[in-house]
Amino acid sequence: MQTHPRACPRCAGDDPRPLPRYGDGQWRIVRCGGCGFAYVPVAPDYAELAANLAWEKTSKQEATRRDARTPHARKSFRRLRSLFRGLRTDQGEVMRRHLPEGAVLDVGCGDGTRVPAPFTPFGIEISEGLWARADAHMRGRGGYAVNAAALDGLNAFQDGGFAGIAMRSFLEHEDKPREVLAAAFRKLQSGGVV
Repeated sequence: MQTHPRACPRCAGDDPRPLPRYGDGQWRIVRCGGCGFAYVPVAPDYAELAANLAWEKTSKQEATRRDARTPHARKSFRRLRSLFRGLRTDQGEVMRRHLPEGAVLDVGCGDGTRVPAPFTPFGIEISEGLWARADAHMRGRGGYAVNAAALDGLNAFQDGGFAGIAMRSFLEHEDKPREVLAAAFRKLQSGGVV
């Protein structure tokens, strides 16, 4: 797998301190000696995320691995999650409450179904398979999706074009979170929300 070292995403410092109980194998977690932020000091190249680490390819494998490693804990976790599912705030309801009608960009959009009506959905998805599904769905509602890494995808859209930008379960996986957030804010209309 093609990877590269990375500095602290928060302060750009290069003083990683081990957190021995956290992380697994290649994906160990460290704490920045400068600011204390915890992060993974080695990141997969974007090409790996698109081809070999795409969510639809790895999520079931990871669930199977976790089930085998801690079967009782995983069973309890699934039971608790199902009990609390009804208490979770619906993302669509949050959008309707805080955004004016208009275009909404979903970064890491998966299959493209998370942006509710009355919003016009646009998306960025690195996985080619998920992007194709998202693009077809979004075009049917007046938008479209871009197949790219987040920063490249954001740069494909004009500044000031979105009422809102969603990043659900995305930013913690991004290699360049500061750059992505800066680009996202440029894409917002005045008063828009990420």
